[in-house]
Amino acid sequence: MLYLLLFFVGPLVYVIALSFMPEGLTGVSLTTTIGEGENARQVLTATSDNYERVVEAGYHRALWTSIKLATISTTILLLICYPLAYGLAKTFGKLSPILTLLFLMPLFVSETIRLYGWSLFFLKGGILNGITATLGLPFPEMMFTTPVIIVGLVNIYFPFMLFPLVDDTLVSASRDLGASRWQTFHKVELPLAKPGLVIGIMLTFVLTLGSMSESQILGGQNVLMIAHSVDFAFSWQQDWPLGAALSVLLIVIVLASMLWLLSRVDFDSLFRRL
Repeated sequence: MLYLLLFFVGPLVYVIALSFMPEGLTGVSLTTTIGEGENARQVLTATSDNYERVVEAGYHRALWTSIKLATISTTILLLICYPLAYGLAKTFGKLSPILTLLFLMPLFVSETIRLYGWSLFFLKGGILNGITATLGLPFPEMMFTTPVIIVGLVNIYFPFMLFPLVDDTLVSASRDLGASRWQTFHKVELPLAKPGLVIGIMLTFVLTLGSMSESQILGGQNVLMIAHSVDFAFSWQQDWPLGAALSVLLIVIVLASMLWLLSRVDFDSLFRRL
């Protein structure tokens, strides 16, 4: 409890309070002085101007871009990883541990190095350009576009979606009782997989929603995500209240999404999986 209060609740409360401070402050203050000399007076500093500036300055577009890319990337990962996890759990047999290790090996390589590897693949004069030139095909200008960022997100966060999801015993029992292949999948396999799916979706959606390196390296300045806007507000603009307001909006979206996801699955089943 002490750890959570010091390193989670405390910073969160501070960021929320900072988001209601006037532009120009770099800390939380209950009152501020207006005027000079005899005309000086103390007034409350709390204001909602920062949240209004999020819309007025167009930062909501970066927020929407982040939500869109996170949703697309999470959906693609789900479509790829569910059948793969099924195969690791039931089909690949003795190869499963080796394949699992291979799928986890990218985690041993820096994210930045992997992203620059993708940039070398997609850049003009890079690997893809060489392949298309060899085949006599036109080179598609893909670098600094949304699809390339999605490729990077899917590649980076692939291991976080990969979970063994199916219990063989109950699946076999359903078939012995006469269930069809579709009935077994819909009534047995999918409900059993739901806790793992929720965990994978939570991990990948939260991580992709708050990602920044992918858009900076693979998207350049053409595709801006909300994490880039937060970094820009805190560092280059030195506008901490605006950066805090953007952070609070991102936190609210993440919490609302996670609460909705957790409401879709039985908690007891989820924690037994964990």
